[in-house]
Amino acid sequence: MFVLGAGFSHAVSELMPLTDPLGESLRLALVGGGWEHWLPKSRFAGGYFEQWLSRLAEDQPDYDDATNASNRGLFETISSVIHISLSRCQKETLGSGPCPPWLTTLVAEFHRRKNTVITFNYDNLIEYAVLGSELMDHHPPKGERVRPHDILGDLPPPPPHPSRLAGPLTESFRLLKLHGSLNWYWSPGDLTGATLNTWNLAGGFGSWEQQDEDERRRRLPGRVPFIVPPTATKSAYYRNPVTKELWQRAASALQRPRRIVLMGYSLPLTDLVFTSILRENLPPDLEGLGAARFCIVNLETEPVKEVLFKLGYQPSNIESEHEGPDCIKNFALSYPEDVPSPPPID
Repeated sequence: MFVLGAGFSHAVSELMPLTDPLGESLRLALVGGGWEHWLPKSRFAGGYFEQWLSRLAEDQPDYDDATNASNRGLFETISSVIHISLSRCQKETLGSGPCPPWLTTLVAEFHRRKNTVITFNYDNLIEYAVLGSELMDHHPPKGERVRPHDILGDLPPPPPHPSRLAGPLTESFRLLKLHGSLNWYWSPGDLTGATLNTWNLAGGFGSWEQQDEDERRRRLPGRVPFIVPPTATKSAYYRNPVTKELWQRAASALQRPRRIVLMGYSLPLTDLVFTSILRENLPPDLEGLGAARFCIVNLETEPVKEVLFKLGYQPSNIESEHEGPDCIKNFALSYPEDVPSPPPID
């Protein structure tokens, strides 16, 4: 199993920002929108952007009703600005050249091993890598190419269309996008999940195309992007069945991994939901064949290890570490020959 954070997308393209730098990059847009007096004076660092958003997303006991209402408005504005900013970064990344060879290698290996890949990133870079690859169904008689909807398990589904017939998905890896995606849209506050749909991707690496926004608005009227801002709780976004299903699948997958590769993911303690799910489904006190084994692939591995230890895991749970500016690229290129070490025998 793989868990991908912002560092993964940043490794694909330095245009894709990390979480705190993303907050800093949004300051000018928010100032231009008249929110200057609501912004914190201190810089976003050490996970502060996530903490600040958490205060905006939910009513706080130390604020009056008017302030909480204004905070919710700012929170919705930030969600929109995040979508615009990251869409621009993705467009420039796709237009800058072909898919990085290491990403093509990694996606092909995901497919061969039928990995489960959990990601907290909004971008579609993995889906675009699949579009540009020749990944075929594992059942040769069917002879069908793997498409983005196959790795996503058709969640969320596309809008109804007469030319698209329902049918079985091709067998490949599974991509669980727990924070939404740049091409997912919904009606805000929809608790039924009926309005949450995915939209087709246009172009690809080296051949980016402008999305037909008129067609998108005709097929998905009144919808806005569904991206879950990086907050500590995210509770308001967890009440529809599509999101619940994705998180339940992630929790189920955590119960049976051979190992977990934390790739470009800092495992912040402020992410109360995921750290709780990790501990509950893969308890730190398991030993032998059931013990957790982590492979850390990050610019710096020590901070990630410190979080794991605070969660109750031990140095024996760390199988391997890969750090440095090219750690993700180097790991991906070596992954075809990678054979996890067997767990210790009691």
